[in-house]
Amino acid sequence: MKLSPAQQDLVQSNIGLVYDAARRYVFNENIEDSWQFSIGCIALCEAAVDYIPGSCEFSTYACNEIKNRIIDEYRKQQRQISAAPLDVEVPQETKAVFAVTLSGISDIETRRNVSLLQERFLGGRSIRELCEKHGTSRVTLYKWMEAGRKYIQTIFVE
Repeated sequence: MKLSPAQQDLVQSNIGLVYDAARRYVFNENIEDSWQFSIGCIALCEAAVDYIPGSCEFSTYACNEIKNRIIDEYRKQQRQISAAPLDVEVPQETKAVFAVTLSGISDIETRRNVSLLQERFLGGRSIRELCEKHGTSRVTLYKWMEAGRKYIQTIFVE
C-alpha cells in the first residue's frame, strides 16, 4: 500500500493510537512484538488511506478502525482454535455409555440434546457444522448442549 505524504504524516503522528489499542489486549509480552500491534499498524495505514478529511477527527476514525481490526483478528483466531478437530481417541466404553443413554430416552428434546453432545465430542463435528445441520444459532445450540449435559449428570449422580 502506497501512502501519500499527507497520509504518512497522519500515520506517524497517530502511531500512539496503535500502542493504546494493543495495550488493552497484550499482557505479558513486548507490545511491538505482538500480533495485535502489527494488525493495529496495518489498520492505521488503511484508516489513513480511507479517511475523508472533514468528516470527523482522524484519531476518532482511526481508533475505531484499529480496535475493530484487532477484535476481528482475535475472533478469527478463536474460531480457528474451536474448529480444530479433536485428535483424541474416544474409548469404546464412552461410546457405549452414550448409546445406552440414548436408547433409554423417550423425550424427543432430551434425545436431541444428548445426541448433539455425542456428535460434537464423539463425532468430532464443529459447532458450525452442528448449527448448519440443525438449522439453529450458536446460542440455541449451546443451550441444547447444556441441557444434554445436565441430563447426563443426573443419570450418573443417581
